Order: sequence, then structure tokens, then C-alpha cells
Amino acid sequence: LCKSDQACVASTLQCAAVTKGCSPTCETGKACVADKCELILDATKIDAYPEAIGDNLAMASGPNGLGLVYYDRPKGNLVQVRQQAGKWQPAVVLDGQSSSSPPKDTGNVGSGASLLIDSKGDWHVSYVSVDAKALRYMLVTGGTQAQSYELVDDGTAANGKSFTDGHHWLDDTNMAVSSMGELRIAYQDGTSGQLRMAVG
Repeated sequence: LCKSDQACVASTLQCAAVTKGCSPTCETGKACVADKCELILDATKIDAYPEAIGDNLAMASGPNGLGLVYYDRPKGNLVQVRQQAGKWQPAVVLDGQSSSSPPKDTGNVGSGASLLIDSKGDWHVSYVSVDAKALRYMLVTGGTQAQSYELVDDGTAANGKSFTDGHHWLDDTNMAVSSMGELRIAYQDGTSGQLRMAVG
């Protein structure tokens, strides 16, 4: 998306002016920026997810107001934002980094996020660990107390049979609660091109 006289620098994800002071000239996949050869992202780059905050946004309404969960792709985090008394509260990382100071990266998670808020105000969140290619579920009690995630599907088997073609890529989750109180998560098996459902 950079202008014709600019290049997207991979380390900063920012457009920068291309200069002519590099000697020798930069190799393929690099551009001269501030008279230094920098790795760039050009039209040949293919990425499943854009480097953006707010990918896979899911919104739900509950007894305490609206709630949002989304995938912060640059940081690889699952993020929660909630409304309280008509005001939006600061964003909270549910998974992908520790709550310690300074926070530690715990993996690239949050793609395919889905949110359901029940009548008690508890949040039910399904999402995918991009690193592990696995489906996760998390309960956020009252919308404020995140519990440890539960592994729903690790991408290695279905119906009790291991896949013969390796680890399957899972994504695009969606949740509903049945009249019997069962939590149902529909999700995509991108490797086999099938829709799957987990019940809990």
C-alpha cells in the first residue's frame, strides 16, 4: 500500500522512502532505505492474515452491555474490550501474553475469535492458536475474570481417528448454546475443507 517511491520495511511495517545510496545495490526482497538495504514486504508477499489490530472481530450483547473480542495480529494476542455503564473499558489481553510486568509473549493466538455472553454476564470465547493450529475455549467469569483456556481440538484427529495427512489447520469459530445448555462451537477444518462441531 506504499507510494511508488516508497517501500514497506518488514521490521517496522511502515512505508519509508527509497533512497539511492546503497552500494552494492540491494538484492531481491530488499530495498535501499536511509542508504541501508532493508528487508521489505512487496507485492510477492502472501499472508493469511493482514498485519492489523482487530482481525476476526466478534461482538455480543450481555446484561452488562456490549463486549468485543478480536485478534491483534501484530502482537499475536486475543484481546477483550467490554462496555460498563455505557463506557468502554481499556482493552485486556486474554491470551497471547502473560500478565506479568513486563509481559512475556506466550504465543500467537486469537484468530477466528467468537464471543457469546450468557444471561449471567459470563463470556464464552472460542478462538484458534495460530502456532499450535488448535481450537481453544475460554470462560471469562462476569466478563472480568479470565479462566485458563481449554483445548477443544488439537487438529490431529476427528471422530477418534488420527489424520493420515498430518496436522490440520483449524479456524473460523462460531458459538451457540442449545436449549439443553450445551455449548456448541462450529469451526472450519481448512485442511480437509470440512465444517466441524464441538459440544461441551
